[in-house]
Amino acid sequence: MGIIGGFENARRPPMLLFLNIDCVLDVPSDAAGPGGGGAVGLRRLESVLQAWPRWGVVVTSERRYRMTLEHFRHFFSADLRPRVVATTPLYDRRSPDAPCVRQDEVLDHLARHAPGAPWVAVDARASDYPRAGWRLVCCESFTEPAAAALQRALSRAACEPRVRTRPPPACAAPGAWHARAG
Repeated sequence: MGIIGGFENARRPPMLLFLNIDCVLDVPSDAAGPGGGGAVGLRRLESVLQAWPRWGVVVTSERRYRMTLEHFRHFFSADLRPRVVATTPLYDRRSPDAPCVRQDEVLDHLARHAPGAPWVAVDARASDYPRAGWRLVCCESFTEPAAAALQRALSRAACEPRVRTRPPPACAAPGAWHARAG
């Protein structure tokens, strides 16, 4: 099994947070005023990750076409940089075989590098995760409610013994595809 980053010695598959980094770099609406700024969302995410040391971060942002993994690591504090382990695959967007939604990129990454690994995603585009259900924390910026929703999702995912890396049938539970965070 191909494990990534600093998790190669783990006996169990790593747990992976698929992150559209733009969501944590935007200034959260609840950060306006003195002391508010672009780093607030990122610091909130880091606080959540500090409580969950077995979770690695895989960047899903479109910025991965222009930036290296090392660039993404430097957004984070020094102690969390080793946990930013990868980006989702880069595709030739002109190819008819290229995934059309981000969830397919996530599932492709899991199949290649961490089959069966528990996963959660933070992204602003719910339409890119049509089958993610509770695994998606959908937010434009990383507010306190988004941090709380991520805590719940990480807790739920960490309790699962094994995760499917292929999507469920199209007819599965259309009513609850994603959890929206403020």
